[in-house]
Amino acid sequence: MNPIAVQYNSFMENYSKTKACAKLKLIPSVIDYLWCSVKYGSSASDYFELEFYDKSGKSRSTFLTYRLKMKFFHRVNDYSKKALFDDKTKFFETFPEYIHREWLKLADASFDRFNAFVQKHSSFIAKPIAASGGKGVRLVSTSAMKEDKLRELYEALTAEGAIIEEIIEQHHMMAKLYPYSANTMRIATAVVKGEMRILGAALRCGSGGGSIDNYSAGGLAAKIDPETGIVISDATNSKHERLYKHPDTGVFFHGFQIPHWEKVLKMLEDVTHRVPGVGYTGWDVVIREDGPALIEGNFEGMIHVLQQPANQGIKAAVEQILKELK
Repeated sequence: MNPIAVQYNSFMENYSKTKACAKLKLIPSVIDYLWCSVKYGSSASDYFELEFYDKSGKSRSTFLTYRLKMKFFHRVNDYSKKALFDDKTKFFETFPEYIHREWLKLADASFDRFNAFVQKHSSFIAKPIAASGGKGVRLVSTSAMKEDKLRELYEALTAEGAIIEEIIEQHHMMAKLYPYSANTMRIATAVVKGEMRILGAALRCGSGGGSIDNYSAGGLAAKIDPETGIVISDATNSKHERLYKHPDTGVFFHGFQIPHWEKVLKMLEDVTHRVPGVGYTGWDVVIREDGPALIEGNFEGMIHVLQQPANQGIKAAVEQILKELK
């Protein structure tokens, strides 16, 4: 397909999903988007997720967009290591001491092993091995399920290529924020000449009864001060609504302290150096009662969730790293 047609189709897909389309005139918006793609290297997703349609040129220039993001990833990451992060089983095997939950790759497991797992964990998380953005992730309950139904479930999940995981019991303060999902942090790290730097950190939590906290799946996100672990912004969602407190629990976002933050930083110092040649990772971290655990690591982790909540870009930090690596 023609590159311009691809850009236009991507624009229209994002345009139709945003509330902003009601106040934006289509043709001027398309022209403005194309200008942003040339001037700032933005994708259609950047244009809408970062609300470029409502920003000045000066503000737009502070955000990390697709073109520079991919240049950065290809500069600091060895793409031969990508499978260690894309395949969840390989990730678990690379960072075993930070997983803190039982898991099973069904493609390698007999029904007897599956049955033993569900007898111990009657509710568990099922997810595709290589999915991202919370796609395909779901809570499964096998309580009072008879063997024939268990076999059907086993065969269906195996056919999907699923991995199943024990549910992590999160810290009571994180559950107080929102009890129906594991509320996690996305923390982006870079390794520069042997030194770990945090490019950004965001709290993510579910809402509205949903069991997934992913921003792209209806969750909320707020900015975290990486030095203290304190939330320093209101939360936002994919509809660009800004919320000073959680709509379901009433817990205030600004000032919320992430428990065990010193342990989180210590863990990051270890895991960021675990795979030589991987200079950037977007880590998903959950807080248990006694400390942090890794959910996954993202080789090309979503950047929007780090920039949108506080409406602050991280382009300058990335440009500084690229300058130092010359």
